[in-house]
Amino acid sequence: MWIKGIRVENVGPHKSLDVKLRLGSVGVFGSNGSGKSTLIDLVYSALTNDFGRFPAAKADLVNLAAEAKAPAYVEVDAEHNGVAFTVRRGLRGKNPHVLTFPDKEKDNTFTDARLIADELGKIGLDKRLLDFAVFKPQNQIYSFIDVIPSVRGKAYQVLNRTEDCETFYAVLGDALKAYGNVAAVVDNSDELTERAATLAAERDALKAEKATQEGNYLLPDHKTRAAEIVEADRRFLQQQEELERLKGEAKRLYADVLEPAQQKEAKLWQRVVDLEGQLREVEPAAQAARDFLQRWEQVQAYRKQRDRLDKEAAELEKLRDRVPPKPAAGEPTEAEIQGKRVVLSKLVAEQTAAEKRLTRLTQAGKKLDTCPTCGQDVPADTGAYAEAAAAVAALPAKIAALGTQIADKARLLHTYAERRSLLREWEVRKEAHDRAALALTAVAEPEGDLPEARATLAQLTDVTNQLKSAKAFHADADKAKAAAWAKYEANTDRRTELEAELADAKQDEARLKRAKDRLAEDRAARLAVATLDGRIAEYAARLRETKADLARVRERVKASYRARKLAEILERARDVVHRDGLPQRVAQANLHRMEADINAGLAHFGSPFWVEADEDLTFVAHKPGLPSHTAGLLSGGQKMVLAVAFWNAVASMYRQDIGMLVLDEPTANLDAANVTGLAEAMAAFTGSVRGKRQLIMVTHADALRPAFDQVISLG
Repeated sequence: MWIKGIRVENVGPHKSLDVKLRLGSVGVFGSNGSGKSTLIDLVYSALTNDFGRFPAAKADLVNLAAEAKAPAYVEVDAEHNGVAFTVRRGLRGKNPHVLTFPDKEKDNTFTDARLIADELGKIGLDKRLLDFAVFKPQNQIYSFIDVIPSVRGKAYQVLNRTEDCETFYAVLGDALKAYGNVAAVVDNSDELTERAATLAAERDALKAEKATQEGNYLLPDHKTRAAEIVEADRRFLQQQEELERLKGEAKRLYADVLEPAQQKEAKLWQRVVDLEGQLREVEPAAQAARDFLQRWEQVQAYRKQRDRLDKEAAELEKLRDRVPPKPAAGEPTEAEIQGKRVVLSKLVAEQTAAEKRLTRLTQAGKKLDTCPTCGQDVPADTGAYAEAAAAVAALPAKIAALGTQIADKARLLHTYAERRSLLREWEVRKEAHDRAALALTAVAEPEGDLPEARATLAQLTDVTNQLKSAKAFHADADKAKAAAWAKYEANTDRRTELEAELADAKQDEARLKRAKDRLAEDRAARLAVATLDGRIAEYAARLRETKADLARVRERVKASYRARKLAEILERARDVVHRDGLPQRVAQANLHRMEADINAGLAHFGSPFWVEADEDLTFVAHKPGLPSHTAGLLSGGQKMVLAVAFWNAVASMYRQDIGMLVLDEPTANLDAANVTGLAEAMAAFTGSVRGKRQLIMVTHADALRPAFDQVISLG
């Protein structure tokens, strides 16, 4: 990976910054407070979305002089594994995260922080590698020789992609626990084999006893005949019991049902006879009462009709009084009235024409007149104005008089029509009234007492209703008596039938006893066989269970053997992935592979020592004519040279994952002599990385300026 460009707007001390970087060594210079370290930390934050290297909150990093709505962001152009990309992180406003792949034609822009991390991961950008091997602040430049071995081991696991070995180690440990439980198996197959043989022998003995019992079964024909004899005796006993039951039932039927039904029917019949006698006694008086009520109703109808006719005669008198008298004047016709209306219309038209003519003469100074034929203006005659004025004055009186005549004629015509209508209605109603009066015949008052007649008829109705109810009750009682007789007769018929059957169904006692004994022996044998079947099934089930247990024991023994073998394999595999195993060996092998690059880098620096990798993942320094010692005992300048050579070798070996190195203030604790020596070494080293990898160093030591391919000055 290498950084192509950095743009910063309103972040930290940077108001607006836009720099382009080369592939080679880049030195970032500036005085204290110029934002050198801030620039490097912003590049790290843009790539990882981690602003934890700053002591303040992200919102507090905005430049104090920035306007309220001014943008604040860092944007980095970079390339990793041949893929160019631009990532932007904003400190305010919408869409703070933007990732763009400029070489892609579609799906090349992402604005979600999680998706941005996923996309950068797809091209091999790993935050853990950036932390360990790329962005090295001052306090971590010498971490590869200063920290304790276990911390170095963790870092090299990330670098060598062997960090999953710890997970494998834990998983294999869990698997070993599980297989350890399976391994402890008790082998009792000999005991189960002996038990299975015993159960099989006992089952076979029961089968032999079952065969003996089956030999005691009756032959089918003999069993059928014996069963028929016993069944016939059972039916005989049932018939005897039924006969005794029917005798008792016959007594109960006669005493509790038939005799009470006969008594009730006779009593109800006597009630019917008594009521019929009462009805015959009441009937003559009831007939006289009916005749009286009929004549009384006729008298009431005559009175009602007579009152109606009297009321109608009074209404006819009132209607006759409403008929208007005949007018003195003769009756006009509709044609006569219509003729007068036509004359009235003509007079109104003449008045309108006269008024228009008078208006025109007045407007023309009595000189022009309107022709009545064509309607055009013509010279006025001498007396035209007077003639028009006279017509306008005379015509309204004529029109009013003629209108009065028409109204009078219309009212007279309405009076004649109303008089004829009322007379016609009076005549029709009078004729109908007279006919009804002639048809009305007087009816004489009957002799007798109305309440007494009504009481007689009420008595007749009561006796009639009682007789009807009594007949209904008698009919029900007669049906009940008939049903009781039917039951009693059916009982008698059945008793007669049973007595005849019993006389022929009596069994021989000795023969019956032999049949019962033989059937009992057959049932006992069959019951014994059923019991033996149950015991045989029980022994068979126990035998199957024992054989299944034996099969399971054999399978567990085999599984235990396989588990022990697998546990041995897992144990060996666990030893391999232990942190002191494969991860340690991979790290040592890669450090030995880097020795040549590191010592070549030291040679570029003109260093007076060389190093080799140690078993604890550190380095031993060798100087000509001096004893060897750990790299941690080197001077500050020598450590700095070794650090640059080491991290450059890491970037070279893991170029697909890393490919660059960023050092922040590596000269902070070096004296002038060491800085001068470092400057000379860097000048030689720059040639080895130019156009291949990128080394970015932040420093305030101006003596190093000539050593870099590119110098960026801040402040």
